[in-house]
Amino acid sequence: MNKTNFQIFGLLFFLVVLISCSEDYTKDKVFLDTLSKDFLDNKKQILIIPAHGCPGCRNQTLDFMKQNIGNQEIGFVLTTRKSLKDIRLMLMSKEIDLWDKKFAPLFLDKEGQAYKAGIMDIFPILYHLENQEIKEKQVLSASYIDEALNDLGLKSQLK
Repeated sequence: MNKTNFQIFGLLFFLVVLISCSEDYTKDKVFLDTLSKDFLDNKKQILIIPAHGCPGCRNQTLDFMKQNIGNQEIGFVLTTRKSLKDIRLMLMSKEIDLWDKKFAPLFLDKEGQAYKAGIMDIFPILYHLENQEIKEKQVLSASYIDEALNDLGLKSQLK
């Protein structure tokens, strides 16, 4: 093998490794495409809170949402597998009234699109965005949720 062939082979190998190591957010992008462009506009983070799943994680993210609902850089999505009733019950437990105008910026995933896209499990999800494109995805499990939400540098009185 001559030097040119070796360089070409090396470059191809490097490209294959680089492509295979990159994050694939295809399912996540499918879900984010269901959100309105106005909702995503100027957002640096999107926090998806499931009505079903880890109750402690859900409660922490709801508390965080109550404290930061007016922040234009973070969008909050509430999702359910079944119906809007599940979201309303979840919010009632945290004394959040959907009729309160300050909660108007919430996106309610009433149709369970996050579940249908295959991105939701039992833990909340935090997306870091740049120009409406996903740069990082964090699944907020019980062992990681405090650190992830505190790292946002927003209002946070998490215990």
